[in-house]
Amino acid sequence: METTRAHGTLAGITMSRDPAHSPASRPPAPGGSKPRPGTGTFVLFSLLLVAPVFALSRLAMKIAWEWVAAAPVALSALTFLVYRIDKHRAEADGWRVPESTLHGLELLGGWPGAFLAQRILRHKVSKVSYQIMFWLIVAAHQYAAIDSTLGWRCTRLALSWVKARLG
Repeated sequence: METTRAHGTLAGITMSRDPAHSPASRPPAPGGSKPRPGTGTFVLFSLLLVAPVFALSRLAMKIAWEWVAAAPVALSALTFLVYRIDKHRAEADGWRVPESTLHGLELLGGWPGAFLAQRILRHKVSKVSYQIMFWLIVAAHQYAAIDSTLGWRCTRLALSWVKARLG
């Protein structure tokens, strides 16, 4: 008895998946519905936005504030939408959005949208390797926001330390 079924072809290569691992085969969550993000999620999200918003507000004094405000909001909305598409494709056992694309959008500045999508859609929250990379990206954004408000002092210090060690 065959344990896989054809999923599609790409350039003559047949893709297959084990039906036991498809989202349709998973039991529903207790209570029949997805838990909604709580107060802790809202507090964490708010705290994660403090440094980036402060850094962007300082940048908005130098260039058009409309662009400074619109870019991260648009990237976050796009990232949330791509997560939603990937979630629907996962549930339909369809072609998925590559994780590298999701991480790329987070890295470009869409991490707030990814954070919200993970909590609202319950998508990509249980895959440890994905979460490690996601939180490294968030940490990089936090570092950049804080260091930019300090005039890039930490980055300059780190670069001078590296230069001293290399030669």
